[in-house]
Amino acid sequence: MYNSSEALDFSDLPDFSSFACNLKEESMPALLKVACYIRVSSDSFDQENSYEAQEQYFTKLLASHDDWDSVGVYSDYGISGTKQDNRSGLKRLLRHCEEGKVNRIICKSISRFSRNTADTIETVRHLLSIGVTCFFEKENLDTGDLKSEFILTTLAALAQEESRSISENICWGRGKLALRGDVPNEELYGYRFGDYETTETGYKRRTVKIIEEEAETVRRIFKLYVEGFGPVAIARILNEENAPAPNDGTGWTSSQIQLIVSNERYCGDVLTHKSYTESFLTHKTRKNRGEKQQLYIQDHHPAIVSREMFNKAKSRRCRGGYEKKTMTYPYSGRLKCACCGSNYHRLAGNSVYWLCCKVALRNGKKLCNSKRISEESLNVMFRKAVLTRFQTFNDLMALLETMQDMDYVERDRSIMKKQIAIAEAEYDDIQAECDRLKANIEVQGLRSELNGDSINISEMAEKLEEKQKIADNLRNEKESLEVELDEKESRWELMEKDYDARKTLVEIMELSTERELLDTLHLHIKALAISITVHSPTHITVLWFDETQTDIEI
Repeated sequence: MYNSSEALDFSDLPDFSSFACNLKEESMPALLKVACYIRVSSDSFDQENSYEAQEQYFTKLLASHDDWDSVGVYSDYGISGTKQDNRSGLKRLLRHCEEGKVNRIICKSISRFSRNTADTIETVRHLLSIGVTCFFEKENLDTGDLKSEFILTTLAALAQEESRSISENICWGRGKLALRGDVPNEELYGYRFGDYETTETGYKRRTVKIIEEEAETVRRIFKLYVEGFGPVAIARILNEENAPAPNDGTGWTSSQIQLIVSNERYCGDVLTHKSYTESFLTHKTRKNRGEKQQLYIQDHHPAIVSREMFNKAKSRRCRGGYEKKTMTYPYSGRLKCACCGSNYHRLAGNSVYWLCCKVALRNGKKLCNSKRISEESLNVMFRKAVLTRFQTFNDLMALLETMQDMDYVERDRSIMKKQIAIAEAEYDDIQAECDRLKANIEVQGLRSELNGDSINISEMAEKLEEKQKIADNLRNEKESLEVELDEKESRWELMEKDYDARKTLVEIMELSTERELLDTLHLHIKALAISITVHSPTHITVLWFDETQTDIEI
């Protein structure tokens, strides 16, 4: 079995500085188009610092080579390396390689690139076929070297095996603890964490104590449910009575009621392995329907309702249960409420309309005053928005093609991070001056008290006030830039996800007439709009893929 502590000898591999590639010299560009890729997993220790440290390191590395044409640093944060589906940074990097914008990739290690052997080998081979080489620093491995194929396969397999081993060890450990009854407590509605306790087996966990006011509400929920009231009706009753809810502002919802009456922890018991991870490669979570062994642990912690009451609620659930299916539509995830910022929810009957999620809760609380909007009205306004924003469909297609070719994410991210770093450094300097002034004022005041001298410190106080205002402004500027960057990161991720949708639309536009395009525009929402803000049933604002806006009323 592979021991991760054993060092591997790569002394015979080519040196990083030599960039030994087996590509023909005449095919090599005058300047290497070099990009770096970093990824930090959500479970990495001190991940924020690690992410920043890698980014700073690679930024300096790219700037230190005159024979490199720096393309930028591509990154993914908080995403597992065993699957590529949601790694927008890597997907964008690979796409740029296809487009000839990158012919050299530098990565810290193979495990940062991918822990899936098949993905690693397939990706590297494809990159080599289009003239792109990779260098993995930790392993000192250059895929441009003919010897690298076997070594890369071995190392990638070891990285995948390490992931598999960690996953299996965690599952094994949890299973062994569960057999002894050692399962962690959960802080649920009606419970709060207390101090740590050590069980008879030596297992350390947080105790839970019952919050009586909330517990009374839980008991009432079970009683009403057993008596025949549905989750929606129970939510309405509790909201009308102003019963304390598990959230701020939203009040009780039917989904919260369903979660409570189906949770065995309220009768003091614990059912283990309610869900399981299908594979350490896919990370897909499945509901356990007998595929994995489950344990039912009784009297694990203090109960709020009796086991008899819970079983009665369970019997009622079993009589009327069904499984929801999630459907996506052209407007799904794109409609935003101007009143509260929530997403819109699709409702279908005799006609199709969209309603703010907070209105659609139907829980008796007035959370939002927005009105529903018909899908037909949305289609009309969206077509009008397209015709208002773009003079002709040729203009639209030209802009789409331009946006597909423009790759400004890494550049803009780098610029904004530098602005944040400058503002932070300036703030630290000014704040240090403020601290020195405060200390000086305190010393002078103390001297005045001890010696009886009348020392005028008003000038220093004015200077301190002036410096503190500058420091506050710099702090606010830094915080504003960080908020703006977070918003842009979300947009960039969405833009990358919609890249294929825009590509498909361009292909359709080349083959369709203007009338055909006009009639089917609503089917291409995700290719054209980042979001659509609904102000009223006759008023929307479209945020386009190029981050411009169009306001439409009918």
